[in-house]
Amino acid sequence: MNPLSCIFVCHTCFNDTSTERSFIDPDRAYKWESIVDSKITLRRILVLDDDSDYRKLLLTWLSNQFPGVEVEEYDPQNQGIPGQSFDWTAFDVLLLDYDLHFDHATGLDILQANYNNDQFPPTIMLTGAGSEDVAVRAFKYEVTDYLRKEWLEKEQLKAAVDNAFHHKVLKHQRLNILEEARRVAMAEAKLMIIDLKKKFVQMHTREQKQLKLERQEIEKKLEKDQALLAKIERERAQEEKTKHELIAEIDKLKSLRLAATDSNGINVKLESVHQQLEETKAGINQIEQDYEQVKAAVDKNRWKQGQGIELQKQSEADLTIFLEETEQQKNQTTGLSAKLQLETMEKIAELKKRKFSEQQIDRNLLNDIESQLKKDDK
Repeated sequence: MNPLSCIFVCHTCFNDTSTERSFIDPDRAYKWESIVDSKITLRRILVLDDDSDYRKLLLTWLSNQFPGVEVEEYDPQNQGIPGQSFDWTAFDVLLLDYDLHFDHATGLDILQANYNNDQFPPTIMLTGAGSEDVAVRAFKYEVTDYLRKEWLEKEQLKAAVDNAFHHKVLKHQRLNILEEARRVAMAEAKLMIIDLKKKFVQMHTREQKQLKLERQEIEKKLEKDQALLAKIERERAQEEKTKHELIAEIDKLKSLRLAATDSNGINVKLESVHQQLEETKAGINQIEQDYEQVKAAVDKNRWKQGQGIELQKQSEADLTIFLEETEQQKNQTTGLSAKLQLETMEKIAELKKRKFSEQQIDRNLLNDIESQLKKDDK
């Protein structure tokens, strides 16, 4: 049985309200202990940022949003960049600033150094204005989210931390499920194959429904934001037109003032037009800021849309693999112990290879997004 298939199957099995499950044969009653640890709770959050005032702000917000949770700060200016001996396991969620202003190091360097560290906490990257390319690179290191500092709000911060901790819980469960799946693979599986197949298909159906709903929601957001971008573009064009008209009016008034014997009236009008021009320029600046913010939201939703498509494809592939292997398992009833042990090792190796391939696909996707962002900026 493919270990990846076992992971999905086991997840559905543990949706039972009972804490353990006995399979059909009473002589070989395989006790399946629930691995979903309901006691996993958010305990500690680490804020790693060089700006002491911003750290204090985040600590205040987090303490109010998560009462009872220990929130700690780390100052790279005084403490240096965390080294190999730093105990990341002590924290459930990490808020990591990109620009650390210390020895040319950035938050990306910390992510890269701990990319293969399974104990590294789920991370939320904090970035400044105009750093969407940083966000794209951060996603390569599997950050759960990135937040623009100048737009950050309390509710957005809480949602990001909740999502990051949810990733930690899922990772914990997946590791335990994989370990349980290896034990299941060593048992004679014919008596449970029909039940597992049914539960896997049910789980897959729910997963596909959820993915579809998420994609529809993202498409709605994209449509709304794109309409807003078009509106902002029209407003920007109108303001630019007004600006050029006012500049032309100023030039005209200056010419009239030179030719007039009494220029007081023209000076008053010229002053009024200058004031209108300044107001128009201020309006253009505000429009540019609105455009940047909406464009960032569009780019992020496009990335999420691409991720959703990849997840849906992977889910379909997993279903196909599982159904094929369950059919093969029906004909294997004896002498499975040694053979299944060997197959499990082979499948684990295959899974690791496929994970590397999927990561490469993700990197290519992110590189495409990064290239597109650079084109848009131009």
